Amino acid sequence: MKKLAIFVVCIMVAIILKAIITILSTIFLGIGLIVLFSWLYEKFSKKNIHDKKGIF
Repeated sequence: MKKLAIFVVCIMVAIILKAIITILSTIFLGIGLIVLFSWLYEKFSKKNIHDKKGIF
């Protein structure tokens, strides 16, 4: 009975940790994408078409 309780607690902790990691990674990914797109938008909106060829 005691082993079962420990096993259940371990599973609960693992599920909670996985949920926290998933949420954090989603938030960081979202922030990263927003920063990346805003940086790209700034870079491309300031320059004209001729300057774009120099980047690639």
